[in-house]
This record gives sequence, C-alpha cells and structure tokens, in this order.
Amino acid sequence: MPRGKPRQYWHRFGMVYMVTCKPTGKVYIGQTGLTYPTTRWRMHIQQAKNGHQTKLHADLREYGESAFEFIPIASAWSGASLDELEKVLISQYQAIAEGYNARHGKTARPKPPEPEPPWTPEREARQRELEAQEDMMYELDAGQFYPEQFALECLANAAEAMRQP
Repeated sequence: MPRGKPRQYWHRFGMVYMVTCKPTGKVYIGQTGLTYPTTRWRMHIQQAKNGHQTKLHADLREYGESAFEFIPIASAWSGASLDELEKVLISQYQAIAEGYNARHGKTARPKPPEPEPPWTPEREARQRELEAQEDMMYELDAGQFYPEQFALECLANAAEAMRQP
C-alpha cells in the first residue's frame, strides 16, 4: 500500500463506533458502512454545525469537537450482524438511559410503507373489473351482498309465488 494513503477496510460490511463526551462521560453508539469510519464522525460534526437537534449534536456545539473521542470498536460481515452488534453495544454501554442514543439501534426505526406498485395495463383492467363488480352488488336486509341479477330473480319468483292461490 502506498505511503500516506489511509487504510481501507475492505474486509468488512460495516463498523460500530463509539463517541464519548469527555466532560460528561456520555456515549453514543452508532454504525457506518462507509469505507473510512472517521468520515462518519466528520458528518456528525457537520450536522452539529448545521443545527441538528439531537443530544449529541447539542453537546458537540456546547463542548466543542475537541471534547469528544471517536473510536471504531467493532466490525461485522453483514448488515444483520452489524445491526445486532450495535444493539448489544448500546445495551452494554447503557447509551439510551445514560448516553446520547435515542433508539436501540438502526433496526428499531419503523419501516417505511411499501410503495404502491407501478401502473400497468393489467392492474388498471383489474381495477375496472372490481369496480364493475361493486356496481352489480347492493345491500339487502341482513347486510349481505348479492349480485343484482340474482336479487331481481328472487323478487320475480316471490311475486309469482304470491299470485298463485
């Protein structure tokens, strides 16, 4: 490897890191998939300068960058193991109750809703078919739905039965 070039972490999926505020002793546990973990630390510093309203960023503004220590503490081979490792370390360091973490790791975030599938002619035809079926239905006494044609036949049969002695 050429001199002066930063070390690349090509052998792993991601890293879990710890940020410690020296004056307060509070810690933040996070994860990154970036090639150089210190890039993530620089992002935290920039977010603090931009006014992000987390406890970590507020203390970064209050105490300054030099009052914090950034240490990569573990690496993982997959996203699932990285998430699990982050959860374990957040719990071990009590980073929610006594630190800066707001959640029990990345997987605790709610998943976004599934996007609606794109428009297709088949989907539009199916939608028109369902709408046509709804138009054929109407409600009778017990809240049950019957096709309109069947209901008309029932009424005709009832009327005929009433005419016969």
